[in-house]
Amino acid sequence: MKTTTLLVGLGLLVPSMMQAASTSYFLDDGTGESGLGGYGTTTVWLNSFTSQAGAEYIQKVSISFGGSGANPTTYNGMAFGVHVWSDPNNDGNPDDAVLLESGSGVISDFSNTSNGASTGFVEFTLDSAAYIASGNSFFVGMSMYFNQNVLGPARDTSSNEGRSWMYRWNGDVANSAPGSMSTALNKNNYDDILGGNAMIRAEGVSSVPEPSSSVLFGLTGAIGLMRRKRS
Repeated sequence: MKTTTLLVGLGLLVPSMMQAASTSYFLDDGTGESGLGGYGTTTVWLNSFTSQAGAEYIQKVSISFGGSGANPTTYNGMAFGVHVWSDPNNDGNPDDAVLLESGSGVISDFSNTSNGASTGFVEFTLDSAAYIASGNSFFVGMSMYFNQNVLGPARDTSSNEGRSWMYRWNGDVANSAPGSMSTALNKNNYDDILGGNAMIRAEGVSSVPEPSSSVLFGLTGAIGLMRRKRS
């Protein structure tokens, strides 16, 4: 009898999360024809967005890697960082970007379509959500050090939004670069190079999910049940 009571109590402790509607932030059309990268550098690629009402919390970032001619075996197994920055003066330029949240991942399921264009996205969930007040500019991007010639995130060449950037440092400074954007040796908007948009997306929600009231009620009931069994 005691065992049954304990199992019921544990069942009521399983979190029931309230799902908030999400908004996607993106610049691309879903297909990457090319990419931008370098050799022997730490590179940060990032997109500028404006926070929308009801989507102020950013916790998920999606990236499509490579582009036309990219070899999946080159990317799979490579480590990268994922980041969210604020834009203190709301000018859309990341020189003064302030790092809010970071995470790290390993590319494990990158693949190309048969014609060489990249259409798949790798989704990454940050440990903590970054909050950006509605109407304010912010940046979402990735960082990577590589000692071989790779393209980084895929590049959609169907349009030029002017809101994709690439910052580079010599050598492996991947741990510090995202927090010191102004120190980059090379800073380029995509429009200054070949145009297009970085295939880096973010998902925003109105609030961070919390346990629902029904869970709290269930927990109270479970405690009361255990007390009655002990009396």
